[in-house]
Amino acid sequence: MSPRSTGSAMRQSALPAAERLLWLHARHECPAPEHPVTRECNLDVSHLEPPEPMEKILASISALQSGQYLRVLIHRDPIPLYPILEREGFVRVTRLGEQSEFEILIWRFGDEAASSAAMSAS
Repeated sequence: MSPRSTGSAMRQSALPAAERLLWLHARHECPAPEHPVTRECNLDVSHLEPPEPMEKILASISALQSGQYLRVLIHRDPIPLYPILEREGFVRVTRLGEQSEFEILIWRFGDEAASSAAMSAS
């Protein structure tokens, strides 16, 4: 294991549980959807400059499992992302955010469980 990955693992394990989940999500990981509170995966890219937000969003949606959706916190409306999501078979809802300028909810087209969970998310 390289010194960088060791340090990263040590930092991650020292975080409180809620922050550890956010750290995992930023690394494109999300708990399995069988757990009732894990339908939502979170990704905060509000501190990143282009093209990193789009890269992280695209990597994160590829890891979504059935029943899961991605909540993205972002500081600008990523208009170039929307046709890519549609082309790749994803649905999105963009709204003004409470923790960032914008919040985007993304799930796979036809995934009714994810759609229902995302649309009922506050």
